[in-house]
Amino acid sequence: MKVAKAKPKVAPPEPVVLSVSGLAAAVRDRLEGEFGRVVVQGELSGGKLHSSGHFYCDLKDDEAVLN
Repeated sequence: MKVAKAKPKVAPPEPVVLSVSGLAAAVRDRLEGEFGRVVVQGELSGGKLHSSGHFYCDLKDDEAVLN
């Protein structure tokens, strides 16, 4: 008869704390490294012009939305 050995509990790793600019740089570096130059095809929707002059919208296709 086999007896199952208890696995030791391993604490989950501590999360990495990044600044917004650090996260943006990491995402940019990863995308550029994986894909090189990218052209995205989709539909802009829900556009709103903020009083600051910034324009916010969703970029979507039939299966996903980036906002």
